[in-house]
Amino acid sequence: MGRSTTIGSEFLPLSALLFLLLLLASLFLLPQVSVAAELTSETVSFSKLLQNSVLLRFMLAALLLQMSFAPFYGFFTLYSRDLGYSGTETGLFIGLSIAAEIAAFYFAGNLMRNRSYRLLLGICYGVTVLRWYLLATFADNVWLLCFSMLLHAGSFAIAHSCAMQFIQQFFPKKLRSRGQALYAGIIFGGGGAIGAYFSGILWQNGNGASLTFNIAALLALLATILALSLPKQKPVA
Repeated sequence: MGRSTTIGSEFLPLSALLFLLLLLASLFLLPQVSVAAELTSETVSFSKLLQNSVLLRFMLAALLLQMSFAPFYGFFTLYSRDLGYSGTETGLFIGLSIAAEIAAFYFAGNLMRNRSYRLLLGICYGVTVLRWYLLATFADNVWLLCFSMLLHAGSFAIAHSCAMQFIQQFFPKKLRSRGQALYAGIIFGGGGAIGAYFSGILWQNGNGASLTFNIAALLALLATILALSLPKQKPVA
């Protein structure tokens, strides 16, 4: 693939808008999902649930995974530029990951049906290890870079769907909104902030790019180990 820019810098936001519109349209095509019977008592207190070792392991695994995403979210465009890719090519790489995400969200319901969330989380987190390793080591190979972008389907879309399934099954109906808020705040807010802070220290204007993505792969590996330590059956508070 050549390195010359054939389309202006406006290509990236326009392509992102296109895929966001496609993602919105796909929501109307999702199949209806029946809510499973409650697995826990409605009288269980939220503070007691927070002390459950299964929840703590799940949250720590998800936190580590989200931290591992920080170099990609914060520095991929700069990394791609430093490797000699044009702005157009960078936009296509990101568009490829978004397309994979949309497809994965569409098929997530069927994929997760009657399958162990522990197995799916372990696979998705393990795929993320491979993804960051490829970015750290082989990002100058356009085909391997494209392959790593396709892995976004598992490392983000399916992983997030499994996390939502876990929260729905773990928390009683009256506490699910608080469980989702806890997940969003700690994982996306806290994990993203912590990851961005340390990524900024390690990046060093691109000189620490490979190190940063390798550390991201290590964080994802720790998350994988934690995910595989979760009980095989549906979580019960």
